[in-house]
Amino acid sequence: STANAQEVVAFLKDSPAVKEVLYTGRGGMISFKVADETRIPHILNSLKVFSFAESLGGVESLITYPTTQTHADIPAEVRH
Repeated sequence: STANAQEVVAFLKDSPAVKEVLYTGRGGMISFKVADETRIPHILNSLKVFSFAESLGGVESLITYPTTQTHADIPAEVRH
Protein backbone atom coordinates (compact mmCIF):
# COMPACT_ATOMS: atom_id res chain seq x y z
CA SER A 1 0.00 0.00 0.00
CA THR A 2 1.01 3.64 -0.34
CA ALA A 3 1.17 4.04 3.44
CA ASN A 4 3.66 1.17 3.70
CA ALA A 5 5.70 2.59 0.83
CA GLN A 6 5.84 5.97 2.53
CA GLU A 7 7.16 4.31 5.70
CA VAL A 8 9.90 2.61 3.68
CA VAL A 9 10.71 5.89 1.92
CA ALA A 10 11.02 7.70 5.28
CA PHE A 11 13.34 4.95 6.55
CA LEU A 12 15.52 5.14 3.43
CA LYS A 13 15.71 8.95 3.51
CA ASP A 14 16.95 8.81 7.12
CA SER A 15 19.65 6.28 6.31
CA PRO A 16 23.21 7.57 5.77
CA ALA A 17 23.74 4.52 3.53
CA VAL A 18 21.23 5.91 1.00
CA LYS A 19 22.31 8.68 -1.38
CA GLU A 20 18.97 9.29 -3.13
CA VAL A 21 15.38 8.05 -2.93
CA LEU A 22 13.18 8.13 -6.03
CA TYR A 23 9.48 7.89 -5.24
CA THR A 24 6.47 9.53 -6.90
CA GLY A 25 4.41 9.57 -3.72
CA ARG A 26 1.95 7.02 -5.08
CA GLY A 27 1.98 3.25 -5.30
CA GLY A 28 4.50 0.79 -4.00
CA MET A 29 7.41 1.20 -6.44
CA ILE A 30 10.46 2.76 -4.76
CA SER A 31 13.94 3.24 -6.17
CA PHE A 32 17.01 4.30 -4.28
CA LYS A 33 20.72 4.79 -4.80
CA VAL A 34 23.20 3.69 -2.17
CA ALA A 35 25.96 5.99 -0.99
CA ASP A 36 28.66 3.30 -1.28
CA GLU A 37 28.19 0.90 -4.20
CA THR A 38 30.71 -1.55 -2.71
CA ARG A 39 28.06 -2.30 -0.04
CA ILE A 40 25.48 -3.54 -2.57
CA PRO A 41 26.37 -7.25 -2.25
CA HIS A 42 26.12 -6.97 1.55
CA ILE A 43 22.72 -5.25 1.27
CA LEU A 44 21.37 -7.88 -1.12
CA ASN A 45 22.64 -10.76 1.04
CA SER A 46 21.22 -9.25 4.26
CA LEU A 47 17.58 -8.97 3.20
CA LYS A 48 15.00 -10.31 5.63
CA VAL A 49 11.66 -9.12 4.20
CA PHE A 50 12.32 -8.59 0.49
CA SER A 51 13.62 -11.15 -1.98
CA PHE A 52 16.38 -10.33 -4.47
CA ALA A 53 14.82 -11.24 -7.82
CA GLU A 54 13.64 -9.81 -11.12
CA SER A 55 9.97 -8.93 -11.26
CA LEU A 56 7.63 -10.61 -13.69
CA GLY A 57 4.77 -8.30 -12.74
CA GLY A 58 3.71 -10.09 -9.57
CA VAL A 59 2.78 -8.58 -6.23
CA GLU A 60 5.70 -9.90 -4.18
CA SER A 61 8.00 -7.57 -2.27
CA LEU A 62 11.20 -7.64 -4.31
CA ILE A 63 14.46 -5.78 -4.57
CA THR A 64 16.18 -5.71 -7.93
CA TYR A 65 19.61 -4.55 -9.00
CA PRO A 66 19.29 -3.98 -12.76
CA THR A 67 23.05 -3.46 -13.18
CA THR A 68 23.56 -7.19 -12.64
CA GLN A 69 20.15 -8.38 -13.85
CA THR A 70 18.20 -6.83 -16.71
CA HIS A 71 20.91 -4.33 -17.72
CA ALA A 72 23.97 -6.57 -17.33
CA ASP A 73 24.69 -6.58 -21.07
CA ILE A 74 24.59 -2.79 -21.40
CA PRO A 75 28.04 -1.15 -21.20
CA ALA A 76 28.53 0.83 -17.94
CA GLU A 77 29.16 4.11 -19.76
CA VAL A 78 25.74 3.82 -21.43
CA ARG A 79 23.90 2.63 -18.30
CA HIS A 80 24.89 5.63 -16.20
